[in-house]
Amino acid sequence: MKVQFKNWSHKQSIDDLDNEGLTAGKVYLVVGIEGDFYRVVDDENEPILCAKKLFEFIDFSIPNDWVTTEFDGEVYVEPKETASPGFYEDFFDDLPAVKNKYNAMLKKLKESG
Repeated sequence: MKVQFKNWSHKQSIDDLDNEGLTAGKVYLVVGIEGDFYRVVDDENEPILCAKKLFEFIDFSIPNDWVTTEFDGEVYVEPKETASPGFYEDFFDDLPAVKNKYNAMLKKLKESG
């Protein structure tokens, strides 16, 4: 799944974030859908959460092996490799096993399309 960061996104306060890790007009790989947010791979190759309204669809195909879960009324759609609770907290805590799992998942997604 791919989305394009809207050109005007840095000029308006949409989600109270500055979205510095994203470039206006650039296409980004989505590695998860979490409620009203996409988890996209930013310019630093990190999986960040951004409001859906900041993007336009480029390719809405979701890989067949992604899983859908629900937690506290929010629906999550993501690769099975990242679907465990706390995965991204562990990623940003720099746990090597989690970083390796993320990098392998990212490589697989990039190779598939």
